[in-house]
Amino acid sequence: MKKALLLFCVAICFISAEALAQASKPYRDCFGEEVIYARQGLNQTGGPVDPLRSDPDLALGEPYQDINGNYSDAFDSFFSLGFGGEIIIRTSPIANEAGSDIYINEATFQRSCDVHPENIRVYASQDNINYIYLGQGCQDSEFDLTGVDGTLAWAQYWRIVDVSIPEEFPVEKNIDGYDIDGLVCLSAAPEAATYAIQPFVTCVTDNGNGTFTATFGYESPNSVEVSIPVGVDNSLSPVGLVASLPETFQPGRQDGAFTVDFPSGTTATWTVGGRSAVATSTSAGCSANAATASISGESILCPGSGDEGTLTVNLTGTAPWDLVIERESEGTITPITVEDIATSPYTFTTTETGVYTLVSVSNTNGEGTVSGFATVSQYNEASAMLTGGQAIYCGAASDFEVVFSGTPPFSFTYTDGSTNTTVNNIAQQIYSFSVTDPGTYSLVSMQDANCSGTVSGEANVQVLTPEATISGSQTIFCDESATISISFTGVKPYNFTYSDGTDNTSISGFEEDIYTFDVTEGGTYSLVSFDAAGCQGDVSGTAEINTTSPSASISASQDLCGGALGSFTVSFAGRAPYSFTYSDGNSQSTINNINASDFKVEGLSEGTYTLVSMTDIGCPGTVSGSVTLEEVQPEVTITAPETICEGETITLTAEANLAVTNYTWVTTGAGSLSAATGKSVTYTPASNEIGTVTFDVEATTDCGTAISQVALTINETPDATFTASGETVLTDEEVVFTPEEEDADSYQFDYGDGGSGSSNTHTYTEAGVYQVMLIVTKGDCQVSSTIVITVEPSEGILYVPNAFSPSASDMENQVIKVYGSGISSSDFAFEIYNRWGDLLWRTTSFSEANNTGWDGVVSGRLQPNGVYTYVLRGRMDSGESFEKTGTITLVQ
Repeated sequence: MKKALLLFCVAICFISAEALAQASKPYRDCFGEEVIYARQGLNQTGGPVDPLRSDPDLALGEPYQDINGNYSDAFDSFFSLGFGGEIIIRTSPIANEAGSDIYINEATFQRSCDVHPENIRVYASQDNINYIYLGQGCQDSEFDLTGVDGTLAWAQYWRIVDVSIPEEFPVEKNIDGYDIDGLVCLSAAPEAATYAIQPFVTCVTDNGNGTFTATFGYESPNSVEVSIPVGVDNSLSPVGLVASLPETFQPGRQDGAFTVDFPSGTTATWTVGGRSAVATSTSAGCSANAATASISGESILCPGSGDEGTLTVNLTGTAPWDLVIERESEGTITPITVEDIATSPYTFTTTETGVYTLVSVSNTNGEGTVSGFATVSQYNEASAMLTGGQAIYCGAASDFEVVFSGTPPFSFTYTDGSTNTTVNNIAQQIYSFSVTDPGTYSLVSMQDANCSGTVSGEANVQVLTPEATISGSQTIFCDESATISISFTGVKPYNFTYSDGTDNTSISGFEEDIYTFDVTEGGTYSLVSFDAAGCQGDVSGTAEINTTSPSASISASQDLCGGALGSFTVSFAGRAPYSFTYSDGNSQSTINNINASDFKVEGLSEGTYTLVSMTDIGCPGTVSGSVTLEEVQPEVTITAPETICEGETITLTAEANLAVTNYTWVTTGAGSLSAATGKSVTYTPASNEIGTVTFDVEATTDCGTAISQVALTINETPDATFTASGETVLTDEEVVFTPEEEDADSYQFDYGDGGSGSSNTHTYTEAGVYQVMLIVTKGDCQVSSTIVITVEPSEGILYVPNAFSPSASDMENQVIKVYGSGISSSDFAFEIYNRWGDLLWRTTSFSEANNTGWDGVVSGRLQPNGVYTYVLRGRMDSGESFEKTGTITLVQ
């Protein structure tokens, strides 16, 4: 979770949770992990972006969440691209699925693209080298890996470029283009088949003892390392073969990835992502005369050029050779057969694009091994995108960047809407230039070292109007001054005139961004005129200066009781020290040099008191309020429930109308009181205590003592224990449950098999272990208890539990057994395998499977926690055969 600093965002920034809720697909727990590259543009005024918005790492991780878990106010936890800026972020690999695949969250001052058109263009890549253009979006946006100029099966790099136009925004503070708060994955990680790993058999060796050793390799067309864990998408068959399969696949051809032994007359098959290689005893041997073929070549065809690609196959062994080649293009596979090749290497040309792989090679020595792949592709990498072009003031320049993809050197032509300009021999991927003339700038054409490419990007350079804003509204006392500020945008020096509503003041040649001055008189201050380096500007804002006076108010602090004297408190607003005069209706008193904001006057008798006047350190003020002091009597009440159940603890609370110095509690109950001198006490009943209990409290105040009493009833708690007609029963046998409590108001059973009710009889239709609960209600008291019963199958039914624990307290649950009756001892087999297909335990004796079972131990070692597969075969005494498979969970 990215940090959330407690800072105020000048432009109130937020992310719309409603907008996020409307995304086309559910979100994954997958976000931006690493910033590969970042280049920040400028703000609307041509200056740098606020430092609080300039850390690229704030675009990583999950977007900011509020206390309810919704994506909410981001404040400063985002990265501003700035106008024309860009960033490249890496996520974990994301597959190209139906619909959108990536979601980009944006923080904005105004969630309307009509008001704040914060726009980006987004590109995707697998290797951070070759990118495709996905499209353009405004504010919160989602994108599909089936892009505008290409399609990727998966991607993990995302290039995000700001293409917002500054002059389309209102002129405000902190207008700095697109603000990235985070990337959210909408699609899952790529399936293994997406990586197109092609396994192959390098060769097979006859071991001379009835077994063969197969050597497997693979070919990866990916330009980056990919991972496929051993499992459904990376497996060896048949079950029982032992080998160390690779889980990390490097780019290109990798011979000798692993070896595996297999018996004569069988095969060994390695499957990776749906593609398989099969080794047999007749596969090409590991000898010098065996045929081998390796295909290679990479041809790039420029669009519309008519060029052909060249592919080469290097052959070894004895000629002639026969080849089978496959061309894969856009999911379609086309086979190509070439026979009687007399010489090596064999070369051919084609205009058909795709990936070419060898399926087989053979010569007089039989079938050999193949490797490698070749590509013929349409060159679509050359492109140029124009970014930047922020609005400018008089005398300033607007900066552009052209971002290239493809092979340098590059050349390009751009236009301002009327005149074309060409730049040649550019070696770098990003080229910068500046302009001072207004106009609509765009790219006309581009060329890299190979082909002509595509161009994109447009910016309208306009001259912004300078602005001066006056502020500083505040309230001052009669002897204070106020500071007023005027802030400027534009090119220095500044010339301006301001008014206090009566007189004008003019300032010329000012070189700072903020001008301040002090005033002591109230009034409305505003700007009359303003220019920046000769450019006439706009003026806005006012500064309202108001004067105020101190004040004092009176309130009662202590009433009279028991012959004691009372008091009142005076509260001040203003600046200390304070002085005030009060009256009791007959005479006046004055108190001076008060430094606190509240002052207490004590030793007062009954009567009505009012304030006459007050002053603070520099000004006279206003007074308000009056108080009347009179005698009061103490009162106390007790809050407690009317009834509780036997054994329950109760809390009683006393409430008094005056401040209490001490509470004293007593009770008629046999239990115990905690904190018997506090405002609240806890009563714990004695063992088996029932009936009516009274409580008395005495509250002592400065005005005397108050007493209160309350009574409550302790009800008897029923007994919830019960028994079953048997701890072990058979399916379809009626079970009788007998409660110990005979005179309860209600009984409610949960039978543990999904059924419930008030009946004390139940019949179970399936074997298993069930936890049965009884809830007993008597009066206002309710208790429950549980028991466990075991249901075994009736005659002629097979049952294998789905879990066991060697450490269980019940010996029957320490092993896995086969339950049933009417099972023949002939043709019986019970086998248990691990998840790799290895046989761990086997018996052909039903007696052993039924009475002893498997305890989870193999070769003296307890097997790890996990899911195991069993196979059960045999016949019933009636002659009917059966075969059953299932899973067992071992829990230590």
